[in-house]
Amino acid sequence: MIALRPAPSNPLPVIVRPVVYELLSSWLRRTAHVYRVTAADVLAHFGIDWPDPLRQADFAQSARIKARLAWGLRTTAERIQRAGHPVSVWRANELVAIDIPFSRCTACEWAWSSSSRVLRPCSRSWYEAWRVKCGFCGRPFHLGGSPSRSSLDAVLVTDRLWRDAVDGSDIFERYLHGRPCGWLPPRLIWSLASIPVRRRRRLQMAFGLIVPEASAPVFGMLQAACATTCRTINPFRRVAMMAAIQRFNQDPLGWLKKFSSAATVAGRTAIARLLSTLPDAIAGSMQGNAPLPAAAPGYWCQAVEMHQVRLKLAVNLGQIRDSCTELNVNAPHNPVESHG
Repeated sequence: MIALRPAPSNPLPVIVRPVVYELLSSWLRRTAHVYRVTAADVLAHFGIDWPDPLRQADFAQSARIKARLAWGLRTTAERIQRAGHPVSVWRANELVAIDIPFSRCTACEWAWSSSSRVLRPCSRSWYEAWRVKCGFCGRPFHLGGSPSRSSLDAVLVTDRLWRDAVDGSDIFERYLHGRPCGWLPPRLIWSLASIPVRRRRRLQMAFGLIVPEASAPVFGMLQAACATTCRTINPFRRVAMMAAIQRFNQDPLGWLKKFSSAATVAGRTAIARLLSTLPDAIAGSMQGNAPLPAAAPGYWCQAVEMHQVRLKLAVNLGQIRDSCTELNVNAPHNPVESHG
């Protein structure tokens, strides 16, 4: 429960300068250190009371809360918005870490190793599972613990895979923000990539067709790599999943044909089921009946999502209608007892 009390007469006189891409909770924590208090004390001074103040500052930001924080920290509401996780909850479900970061940038940790732990900023990119590189320095996330300083620049993926992963991560963020982002929602692309296919006499997934580099020993990937979310600490797996989004969006019809030709019976059934949930303009194109629509392709992802929501609502309404009909039919056989 959020309680917004009257604001004090003046904002804080001294504010620590925020770092680009720094989490709001991190900025509050470093500012509080200047006054020898906690970040919760700073929020309470602003008239903001939360049960879990730091994490809620990164997520729960109504217009009134953002205005109050902007006033107290001598900044703008837009800057406050950028410092949190400004994505719809239903789109970012299980994609943002609540407590322990998904990744830590070893290069930044080395750079701030001489500073007090309280004064070290935290990037929101470390908590967002679709990120493949650090928001502070732009370097790739690394697998494992703390590598030696000499290996900070090592990148264990091909140049093409890395470029595709960066582009796929950008597509995914545009999707979370509801901006133009390609043909299909990422979760549908991962559903396609999870379809069983037969390749070289072994049952595999379509994921191996679109990102063959993911099967290399350096990734240590299992078939379970292609999940319905990208919540994973393993940055190598994340790179492959983001690259799959980018590659599919470059040629959706071509990839679907490849999936279909290599799919097992169960895989072809899954593809047919997926096509049945797409709008007619896209489903026909995916089945090869027509070319892909050319108008505003960046917004087809949202059209697909809205179409699926309408289908789900129709199913739910149908179930409710059937339940009401059954109750009406059975009503004469179950008279209500009178206690008058």
